[in-house]
Amino acid sequence: MILLDMDVEKNKFLLIPQAVTQLLEMEKSRGKGLMTADRLLIGVARVGGPDMEVKAGKLVNLLRHDFGPPPHSIVLPGSLHFMEEEALKKIWLRVDQNEEHSGNR
Repeated sequence: MILLDMDVEKNKFLLIPQAVTQLLEMEKSRGKGLMTADRLLIGVARVGGPDMEVKAGKLVNLLRHDFGPPPHSIVLPGSLHFMEEEALKKIWLRVDQNEEHSGNR
């Protein structure tokens, strides 16, 4: 889990799309193969609040999704049990109607 940086006094918050962009830049420079466009990520905004948002999806799709106001966090899951995969389907971010979760990458 990555808790994204925030400076409340300066009203500066790192949002999920910015963090994903930074992860991709790190991947480009280090070349470890951990952050690919189809990597499964879970984006979480305003945990515990009445307007909390949780979406799972491909890295490239979370990059484009508007999670609304901060604070934001990212979860990078490891290997998933089939029941965990089933649960993720309920919060899967579909950019088009044909997209489905196809397992952890």
